[in-house]
Parts: sequence; structure tokens; C-alpha cells
Amino acid sequence: MAPGAELLTVIDNTVLNGTASQRYRDFILERFVFRQVVSLPFNTFFRAQANVQTSILHLKKRETNEIQGDIFMAILNNIGHDDHQQSTRDRDNTRMLEEAYLSWREIGIAPSLYEPNENLRENLGCPFQVFVVAAADLNARRIDAFYYAPALEAIWLAIASKVRAGAIRAARGSEFEIVPAINAIKKPKFKGKVFRYFEIGDVTPHGGIVMSREDRFENLPTRARLQVKQNDVLFARNNSSRGTSVIVPAEFDGHLVTTGFLAIRPT
Repeated sequence: MAPGAELLTVIDNTVLNGTASQRYRDFILERFVFRQVVSLPFNTFFRAQANVQTSILHLKKRETNEIQGDIFMAILNNIGHDDHQQSTRDRDNTRMLEEAYLSWREIGIAPSLYEPNENLRENLGCPFQVFVVAAADLNARRIDAFYYAPALEAIWLAIASKVRAGAIRAARGSEFEIVPAINAIKKPKFKGKVFRYFEIGDVTPHGGIVMSREDRFENLPTRARLQVKQNDVLFARNNSSRGTSVIVPAEFDGHLVTTGFLAIRPT
């Protein structure tokens, strides 16, 4: 690219925030200035059978002695369809995003938009928001829009305040035991045993288990590979089921759940 040329690309978010991708971020930061970082909804490419979290990255090839200016960022939560690929044109945020960006480029007014999620039946995730990040606040380890979202920053500040006041304790991930999936090949002893089993769809939004099945290990789905104990805490891994969590009750102690859950075992 020639100096001053601009590039727009849709990119996997792990390039923007993954530890293993730091060399790519360093390459970009050295040679380009950021125009925009726009986070796309998790369901953006569901119709193409892809469920990767992506962002639109808008860059300008750095000219001699050019310094980074303020960066336009946004988080879209709807581009015209929902998680089930049904049309939701009335919730499409892209036009508002376009207007905000053009206003910022032409008038120089820093936009600040925040649209709460009012439709509780639609799994919208993070609210639609537009904001500007100062160049001095850019962190080379995180160039995804979520990291800079004002609403999330407010939550972090509130948590930090409660920690300082002694109202809560903030725990590190290293303090928790992550339950590993069992290896059926290395553990043939499971064959022939009868287990109770439930999936993410069997759990209500409030953490109640409303359905399960009981069968021999070999007759259960291949995803039935997470053996849990009472009081294990389960979180749905997939973004389309985000928010689903459950504390394992006594009747499921020693039984199986889907590997679609992340299981944390209290110490």
C-alpha cells in the first residue's frame, strides 16, 4: 500500500486481542494509523455457517511523521437478522453507525451513542454504542472495541470501588479449577455405565434444569464428556447461549453434561 492509502477489512477478533497475535498488532501499529474499529454481532455470518466474532478494521497507511489521532469505535448488536437468521430490520444499527461516522469525519464532533437492549426476547448481547478513543489510550495488547466500551469501563470502575471498600473480593482465574472433558478412549471404564445427562437447552435463563435424559455412556451424544460434581458452576461457552449458567445440584453429582459448558469447580 502507498502511504496515505486506506484499507477496510473484516477480521477475526482474536487478531485484535489474542495473546498469540501480538506480532500482527505490532506490525499494524507501526505501519498504520487507525480510523475505525467496529465490532460486528456474533451472528453476523451465521447464514454462511460461521460463528466467529469479527470486527471491521479501517486503517490508513502511515505517512512520514504521521501520528495517530483519535479513533472511531463502535459495537453493533444487530445488522438485520437475529441468531435464528430471521429478519430484524427494525433493529438494524448499521445506518445509525454510518451517520455517526460521517458526522465525525465531516464535522469533527465526537459521537457518543448508547442504545439499551429493550427487546428481552432477542439475544442482542452488548448494547449498540458508538464512542471515540483517544490515541493516548490505545493499548497495543487490545485493539478490539469491547476493551474500550465506556459502559464496560463503568462496570469495571464500580467493581474496583467495591473491592477497595471490602464489599467484594475479586478472584483471579488461576484460583479456580476448570473441569476437563473426559477422554473416552483413555477411560474405557465409562462404557456400560448409566449416567444422567443435560444440555444447554435443558437449562432455563434462571439456572433451573427442566429436562435431562438417562442412558448408557456409549448411547449418549459424543459431547456428553464433562463429568460434573455437586456445586460445580457451569457457563455456556457459545455466544448464542450466553448468559445460561447453572449450579450443579446434588442429583447430578458424578453425572455428565455437554462440553458446550465451561465447568468451574470451587476450591
